[in-house]
Amino acid sequence: MLQSGVGALHRAFEELKARLQREGLFDSQYKKTIPQFPRRIGIVTSPTGAAIQDIVNVISRRYPLVDLVLCPARVQGEGAAQEIVTAIRTFDELDHKCRPDLLIVGRGGGSIEDLWPFNEEITARAVFHCSIPVISAVGHEIDFTIMDFVADLRAPTPSAGAEEAVPDQAEIRSNMIHYQRRLVRQMKSMIQTDKLRVEGIIGSMLFRPQTFIRETQMNLDRLQDMLVAGLKEQKHYEIRRLEVMTGAIKSFNLDRFRNQINVITAEFRGHDPRVILRKGYAICSRKDGKIVSSIQDVSSGTDVDVELGDGILECKVTDRRNEV
Repeated sequence: MLQSGVGALHRAFEELKARLQREGLFDSQYKKTIPQFPRRIGIVTSPTGAAIQDIVNVISRRYPLVDLVLCPARVQGEGAAQEIVTAIRTFDELDHKCRPDLLIVGRGGGSIEDLWPFNEEITARAVFHCSIPVISAVGHEIDFTIMDFVADLRAPTPSAGAEEAVPDQAEIRSNMIHYQRRLVRQMKSMIQTDKLRVEGIIGSMLFRPQTFIRETQMNLDRLQDMLVAGLKEQKHYEIRRLEVMTGAIKSFNLDRFRNQINVITAEFRGHDPRVILRKGYAICSRKDGKIVSSIQDVSSGTDVDVELGDGILECKVTDRRNEV
């Protein structure tokens, strides 16, 4: 005696599942990675069913940049499994430029008889040998098929399969705003650090020559006192030699001091605004003293002062022209 009807289908399901599992078709090592940003997605389902509408609607809402290509196949009844296999192989044999990055194979829910084309061995092996990652999107939440175990990713419904296939553009936009704000904060921090460093340089000894000269003079006086004290403790014939050495050291230090003063003087002259203005540049400011650094700072009729190297021009703005 053999159990008939649904019981026989359940037994065939479990026997095929156990055999394919022993062969390793369900092993995770064979699962291909689902692409994060697919450019083209192939769909294997009925062109008239609700599944294709659900998939198109979800993907169009979440990630409209992707191209969708349908290879129609019957998903129920005699010969449906062979049509599903043919559609999968058709996508897999396309030229690399036309081949999808991802396949969604599925249909809506139904009875075990309705879903049986996705439980047949030829369907399972076609999915396993397909070089394109496959999402199995068959049935409702509680439905499982043999193809679910073989596919690279199982989704409980066609809509869920579409969500797994593409990213959410709203989430991408939110992440981009987050990274943009983070980048701006980092740039502001770097600018503030460099600003503090520049302010430290401006306030350093290089830009305060009086302090530098005073400290250098104190060092010279200290060295001179040390030399004089040493001379007094030496013998007479040593005194002459030390005097010569003292003169040489003083001459060397003074020469170096003069060179440093010359360098500082040259740098100060280079930073003198009047020197820059004499080269043909000008400083434009409003009557309230604000420096005009953009044409947006003034309007037609605004009175401005234009400072040159040898005086100031009192002017009135008659027009603005953006040449950037």
